[in-house]
Amino acid sequence: AHEVDTKLRGPQPQLDEVFDPVTLRHQQHHTPGVQDDTRQLAHPRRRKGDPAHHEDALRVLLGQTHVSFEAGSLHRYSNGGYILLAEIVRRTTGQPLAAWAEEHLFTPLDLHSAHMASSRNEIVPGRAIPLAVEDGVDVQQPTSARHGAGGFLVSAVDLARWADELRAGRVLGRDVVMRMRRRGLLSDGTELDYAWGLGHARVRGNERWGHSGSDPGARSIFEFYPEHGLTIAAVSNSLDGPDPGQFATQVANLLLEPGEDETGGGPRMILITENEPAPAASAGITLDPAVLASYAGSYQMEDDFVLSVGTQGEQLLVGFDDEPNLRVFPLPSGRFILPPPNYELSFEPAHGRVTFHVTEDSQRNSEPHDVVGHRVRTEPLSAAEARELVGTYHSTELNAFYRVTWVDGALLLEHARHGDLPMQPLTPDSFTLPGRALARVDVRRDGERVIGLELQAYSWAATCFFERL
Repeated sequence: AHEVDTKLRGPQPQLDEVFDPVTLRHQQHHTPGVQDDTRQLAHPRRRKGDPAHHEDALRVLLGQTHVSFEAGSLHRYSNGGYILLAEIVRRTTGQPLAAWAEEHLFTPLDLHSAHMASSRNEIVPGRAIPLAVEDGVDVQQPTSARHGAGGFLVSAVDLARWADELRAGRVLGRDVVMRMRRRGLLSDGTELDYAWGLGHARVRGNERWGHSGSDPGARSIFEFYPEHGLTIAAVSNSLDGPDPGQFATQVANLLLEPGEDETGGGPRMILITENEPAPAASAGITLDPAVLASYAGSYQMEDDFVLSVGTQGEQLLVGFDDEPNLRVFPLPSGRFILPPPNYELSFEPAHGRVTFHVTEDSQRNSEPHDVVGHRVRTEPLSAAEARELVGTYHSTELNAFYRVTWVDGALLLEHARHGDLPMQPLTPDSFTLPGRALARVDVRRDGERVIGLELQAYSWAATCFFERL
């Protein structure tokens, strides 16, 4: 809980020099740009749903040679950052995090059920078997043992005791628990809805602190409301049963009086409604239906949503990951506007591109910015286009290989562990891999020459570059 900005690499750096600006404070607040370990593991050999081993995760994290963004510029949750913090505990105290926590936290706080698994096959007395439904049958799930970001076993009763300690500080001390509630800051001074391992929000006008958790076959949540002395904790050993988070929300709504100033969860979008009237600025502007038709199609946006564009007579319609059902209207500037919340769009049909202009008025807590999208191609890949990509690709960061092959008119991404993954064209240089641990492949070029592939995994987006050999 000490407020230090000690550099992550330390006096004998093992991480790449790209981590020089990263501090322990960045790690605590999920602002370092560190890749998520499970998603990085998906690139070389991990299938979706495979258990993550602590040693594998640490090896991948210590081998990183790139970050997702400049340290302190964004808040993006990363389990990998907390695994590195656990390793720092081990190296500075001489004890693995599990042993250190047992001595300094679990025993003094009388958290009798609390335990950190040291192996995914460890037998823990009294532990509920984690389950998930597969093909209509309950199947036991493996236990995570990734210290710092998983493998923590505890009962709902002890979760409530932990939340009470964070509220009152009877053992850790008032100064420590209050410091843990000091919300993080980005480099530009923006205050986060996240503190030292605790999320912050206001619910029905009341301040809430807490955290949720999940692992294969397990979900949990604990929340505490300091102004009311209220603690809510819930756990589940099923991914398909009742959601502990929904349960906690229902309890809070029953016990807390309504209030104002409800916040949390990041930027809040202004509601988009259908059948809004045309704005005054659009009066008298008409467009050729053929021009409007040239805008129609689906566009993969940089923010990972799909914008659908269609026409109805002389009217242009848009939709988000769905059929176009929202009217947009032409502006004198040549752009279109979606009212409300007054998003503006501009089209470049010759390049198959659309730009989504987010204004200060259209999204709260966000600076104005542009999101570019490219038309999703509908025609199959030609043999000439495919031959440009065929070859072997290697990541020095992960010491892993992929091959791209062209077999019977299909482009495949081949890996000994993942098998043959069909690459479905999304844009001229972007492909999806539906239903896989890997989400997307982007081609990187030097001019016209293909120099590599950037692979992106699901969830907390982790990317890795594979150089063409």
